[in-house]
Amino acid sequence: MKKIRLLLLIVIMIEVLLPTCKKGENDPFLSLRSRKAKITGEWKLKSGNSSYTYNDTTETITYHETKVDVVYSTSDSGTIASVSISYTERWTINKDYSFKIIQNNFDYYIEYSGYWNFYYKDKELDLKNKEAIIFRVTSKKIVYTISGVNNSDYTYSGTYCPTFLFFIDKLTNKEIIVKYEGTSIWPYSSESGKATMTLNRKKGKSSKEGFF
Repeated sequence: MKKIRLLLLIVIMIEVLLPTCKKGENDPFLSLRSRKAKITGEWKLKSGNSSYTYNDTTETITYHETKVDVVYSTSDSGTIASVSISYTERWTINKDYSFKIIQNNFDYYIEYSGYWNFYYKDKELDLKNKEAIIFRVTSKKIVYTISGVNNSDYTYSGTYCPTFLFFIDKLTNKEIIVKYEGTSIWPYSSESGKATMTLNRKKGKSSKEGFF
């Protein structure tokens, strides 16, 4: 009888907790770690692709671990230029809600830092609570490795802080898949962009904080 009661209690707990565990479309069905515990740590970009269109010109980027392939094209002329350059990207997401993102290519790197949080439920964006992450940038540094070019430092505060919103398509303790997509239209021009990026956790940097 005690075993039956224990089994029923476990089933009830799973039914109550499951809706809060699986958020992203490709999240694991069940996890014993909280979303904060899974997302905090150090991450490295593994792969991805993005497409950015301004008026008639499209920039398509394919991300690899140590390089990117960039293709420029127009609807009239097709491919007009292509290049491959070295590139790495690392994210550090801390438990105190601070973050740092470093994008590094062959002649400079950009360092963003500030504060992060999970985005709330949003019907317009069709988002569940904690299904997206938002970065609030308070500092941006551009450091050049080529001689004769001055470095640039930017600081932001209050409502002037730039923000970046990423949809979390998949979140496990070892992998994040994030997406973004949007469009801007003006009287005489328009731009749109979308991307999917996969990041892997840096070994030895797993968070063990919390359950559900």
